[in-house]
Amino acid sequence: MHDKIEKLNYVAVMDTLSHQGQLISDLVEASKTLQAQLNTFRQELAQQRGLIVNSLQQKYGHGSTEK
Repeated sequence: MHDKIEKLNYVAVMDTLSHQGQLISDLVEASKTLQAQLNTFRQELAQQRGLIVNSLQQKYGHGSTEK
């Protein structure tokens, strides 16, 4: 009986560890996806900033102090 309980505990622990391992793996993949999305967002933001700066420079000149 004691061996059976020990085996059930072992199986339960291994199942839990396996499940936790899968959760960690899923979190790592989600993190990679989010990092890639963040990098894309940063690139798009920099591109938009560049367009805005160019537009303002065309409209108001290149950093001149004239008014």
